[in-house]
Amino acid sequence: MIISKFDSHSPRIEFVNKVLQLFLLLLTFLGWQKVCAQKQTSTPEAKINKVSVKGDRFLLLDDDVYYIPHDTIIYVADTVDVLIRKNSLQKTQAFYDSVEHKMSKSKISSMVYDALFVHSDKKPHNEKASEQRFSHFENEKIQSIKYKHLPIFGSRISDTTHYKPNKYTKPLNDIHVHTRNWIIRKNILFEEGSNISSEDMVESERLLRRLDFVRDARIMINEIDGKAEVAVVTRDVFPYNVEVNPSNDNGALLGISHINIGGMGHQLEFDYVDWTEYELFYTVPNILGTFIDGQVDFSQHFNKRGLGVNFDKDFVTRKTEYGGGIEFSQFKFGEFNYDPILDESEEFYYKRRRQDLWIGRSFLTNIRMPYLGFEDKTYAVVSARRDNQDFFDKPEVRIDTNYFYHDRIISLIGIGLTSREYYKDKFILNFGRTEDIPTGAALSLTMGIERREFEDRLYLGAVYARGGYISGFGYLNSIYSLGGYRGESGFSDGILSMQFDYFSRLSQLGQYKFRQFASLSFAQAIKPTEDIFISGQSDIGIRGLNGFYLKSTSKLNLKVESLVFTPINFLSFRVATFAFFDVTGVSNYINPFFSPDVFYATGLGLRFRNDNIAISTIQIRFGIYPRQPLNGNPSFFEFSTSPRLGIRDFDFKAPEIIPFN
Repeated sequence: MIISKFDSHSPRIEFVNKVLQLFLLLLTFLGWQKVCAQKQTSTPEAKINKVSVKGDRFLLLDDDVYYIPHDTIIYVADTVDVLIRKNSLQKTQAFYDSVEHKMSKSKISSMVYDALFVHSDKKPHNEKASEQRFSHFENEKIQSIKYKHLPIFGSRISDTTHYKPNKYTKPLNDIHVHTRNWIIRKNILFEEGSNISSEDMVESERLLRRLDFVRDARIMINEIDGKAEVAVVTRDVFPYNVEVNPSNDNGALLGISHINIGGMGHQLEFDYVDWTEYELFYTVPNILGTFIDGQVDFSQHFNKRGLGVNFDKDFVTRKTEYGGGIEFSQFKFGEFNYDPILDESEEFYYKRRRQDLWIGRSFLTNIRMPYLGFEDKTYAVVSARRDNQDFFDKPEVRIDTNYFYHDRIISLIGIGLTSREYYKDKFILNFGRTEDIPTGAALSLTMGIERREFEDRLYLGAVYARGGYISGFGYLNSIYSLGGYRGESGFSDGILSMQFDYFSRLSQLGQYKFRQFASLSFAQAIKPTEDIFISGQSDIGIRGLNGFYLKSTSKLNLKVESLVFTPINFLSFRVATFAFFDVTGVSNYINPFFSPDVFYATGLGLRFRNDNIAISTIQIRFGIYPRQPLNGNPSFFEFSTSPRLGIRDFDFKAPEIIPFN
């Protein structure tokens, strides 16, 4: 049944759509004024919270637990997870004295003790973890490297001697195979006999934390008899994972994976699509210490059948000189052709064989453009790509029909600049796990030629991205893109797009922590052909909405979410609550069937996360959808898992055609 639409609402909808577009342009202008007036930095404002703790309480600071015998005032950073619990054990001054005695054994721990436990007449210490931790050892020779693997359950990265699992988690520790030393070794940037570099030490910690199977990592240096001994401490996650509706664009109902087979970091994922249909992924990260990741994709389901192999190396650090990738694949795809007039769908198939190769080279430059975000250590990147796609058993194609199925060879060259740093933070996308937040800027120019089945076209595109903390505002990550083709028929398939991702500073009320998130995006097609439209299989930015039929040449989307990290611990899962509002305005000046329209949804939900296990965040979401596209299939209630998320970085990947999203 076709949903009634458009007729009586078009003038009002078109007006709302125009208002939303003007609102975006206004926000863009105000945002640039804000950025220009106040420098966008790589670190947020330091904020210290004052917490009063009554006597005879247990104080939990991240992974550390302390007993507080008397009324005490502590000063902690706003990203530290603070919990206060009543003492259900026997009161003992000896316990408190033992904590003070233990922490007074070294200068560092004594400073930590003084910073945490102060009376109102003492001043707090605020010590930021950064390269300064290693600066005292700069250029010293590394005599030895030791590797320590902490048990998953019952251990603390901040106290490697602590081990108190319960009777349920100890058997899990016993069966777990720790990540092999040689796997850890190939993911760090130093070796025995090399000189200590503060930058390499900090980058090595980040590289270890980016691994799916590592929860946290710390690098410590001890100087014994004038020799530098380095200890690399890691804590794995329990590697078995179950996902509900995994996000692999295959419509799978369930995904089961092991993310650290035999402690070698290899990953095997089986996605169950239907009774007899599935998709299998096997991934090997950082092959032979080259930071090349390899993956095999074997698919046997309606949407995709066949085999694909790809190898990819990103510019994982600022010092990475070479990046590149290669893909070989041949798949048979199944799709539905929907006729909105007859309200009928017909399935069809086509095959695609693809060979995709790219390579890039990075150079350190002396370029400094602080106004654009290029400050210390700006790198230039030159890259090239050749993407060959051949289609078989496809729908009928002509010079002006079914552009998507035209055989094509795309040859691109990219040049650009990048400057980036990372700031350690917590309670952004995860529930207390250390997160590396990218800050910096990237500017790229892509040019090339697309040889299609019926026409050759030149391509030119430019992208500028910038992100960082703005004083009194929060974190803002933005990207601006403009590109298009020129062929025998003139200019076509142009794209103008902008996207802004924002999160606020962390607020705290008692033991509850709050953040606000917002994402605003705009995409405008310029003289488009049909293959650049949003199609019924695409995401229009409204969570829980799929299966719709829609084609548009302009899209404006706003997502807003309020997230509350609670102190509730349910079966060792931390609990967060959220409320959201998503709205999208679309228009199509090519096809009169699609009048301007606005769709929106709102809802709330719960998220559960245990950072000790690989299982994705469990989410329960309730939503309402007052307006939705034709044949939309909203999920009013959803129980699902969500993957480990990240924030857009400022590194370079393969040169690409700017997508309409």
